Amino acid sequence: MTRKRRASLSDITGGFCGWPFLLDIIRKCEETEYLPSPVWETDLQDQEYQRHLIERDQALIATLFETGGRVAEVVRLRSKHFNFGEHWIRVTSMPLLKRYRKDKQTGRTIPKKETRGTIAIPRDEPLVPHMMNWILKQDDYVFPSPKKGKEINGECSRLNKEGMNFDED
Repeated sequence: MTRKRRASLSDITGGFCGWPFLLDIIRKCEETEYLPSPVWETDLQDQEYQRHLIERDQALIATLFETGGRVAEVVRLRSKHFNFGEHWIRVTSMPLLKRYRKDKQTGRTIPKKETRGTIAIPRDEPLVPHMMNWILKQDDYVFPSPKKGKEINGECSRLNKEGMNFDED
């Protein structure tokens, strides 16, 4: 039985897709229409809220690319994980999620509970300003989010896109 080789990103893109492509993705955040969220309570006015969400998404895209992390790994980062030097940004203690190893004794697959080593990001890369400006504004989690089942107007609910409550009987 022969095993099929998994395609890598370089097989699909022919290598690094380039800064223009990534900067175009960042620019497209400016064109995105953000709708009000029933979960996020904010004092920001509509235009301020739009700007906030655009900056957050740009920073998320930049951080994903610059760290090479998965979404679940990047959203667990805290501002204390970033060390801003003159020429480098160092990211420490980034979690490794959905990474597995095989137990030699039992043959079972076991999740790795590890963190990555230090990631060094050159400050002169074009995505860094989007990432850095956002991170410097955050107190704890770099990409905070409301917890699942957050109380909204005294009721705990989960809503779908149409605003229908999944918790109703």
